[in-house]
Amino acid sequence: MYAASLRSAEGGSIDAPLDRYRDVVRPEWIDHNRHLNVGYYLVVFDYATDEFFRWIGLDATHRRERARRRSASKPT
Repeated sequence: MYAASLRSAEGGSIDAPLDRYRDVVRPEWIDHNRHLNVGYYLVVFDYATDEFFRWIGLDATHRRERARRRSASKPT
C-alpha cells in the first residue's frame, strides 16, 4: 500500500493516504450485477466528506458559532 508523508501549510506532516473514513458496503447498495450501485458512490463520498470536514474543524460547533456571529452582525 502507498504511504507517504505530506507537508501541511503550517509545516506539520499529514500521513498519506489520508485514511479518516471507512464503511462497509451495505446489501441494499448492491445492484442486480452484484456491484455497488453508482448512486451509492455519492453517498459514501458524502459520508467521507462529512468526516473530513469534522477532522479539519468544520463541524456542527463551527457552524453554530458562525451562524451566531452572522446573526449578531446583521443590522436590525
